[in-house]
Parts: sequence; C-alpha cells; structure tokens
Amino acid sequence: MPARKPASARTKRASAARPRRPPGGGATGCTYEQTWTQLTNTRGYVQVWVREEQYEKIAKHLLKRTKEKYARTLLRQRLAPLGVTWKCTGTCEGGWCQEHVIGENTFVCECGYFT
Repeated sequence: MPARKPASARTKRASAARPRRPPGGGATGCTYEQTWTQLTNTRGYVQVWVREEQYEKIAKHLLKRTKEKYARTLLRQRLAPLGVTWKCTGTCEGGWCQEHVIGENTFVCECGYFT
C-alpha cells in the first residue's frame, strides 16, 4: 500500500468545517409598491412618458384582465391612458412603513416608530 502524502495547508482549509455566518437582521425593509391601472378619466393626472418596453410590459399585463374591446384596442395601439400609484409597504421590527418628507417634494419610504 502506497504511503499517503501529507495534507497541504490549502487542502486542510478546504476540508475544515466552515464557521456559519450569524443570521442577519429580521426580514425587514420598506419599499414602494407600484400599481398600474387603465384610466377611464384623466382628470387629476398629469402626462408623463415611459419607455416603449415598459409600456408594452404593462399593456401585456393589463390585456389579460381587460374584457372591453375598445380598451383592448387602445392598449394594443399604445394609446390607452394609464395611471400609476405608489404605496409604501413592507415590514419593520417594532414599527411600520411610512413615507417621510426629507426635502421639498422629496419623500422616502422607511420605518416609522412612536417617538
């Protein structure tokens, strides 16, 4: 039987039990959730432009649940008025997600606590 070669330092490290990382904090985090809808009335909305690829993704999703023929035609022709709403959602340890004003007309979605 041939003699075994002594293990090098590199193979010892590779085969040694690796220490487990401590788990991170709980699953917390606040994010904005965006919801797209097809509008029947544009009152109270302003016009904005989105990239063609983004509009096609949204239109494809809305076509699945739109039954009206005229609305489907507008979506296919990229003429349907769409509205987007943003909602601050998520989970926080010991608090809740809410929008905070950090400047003039600037908001951030983060944890809120009783103070």
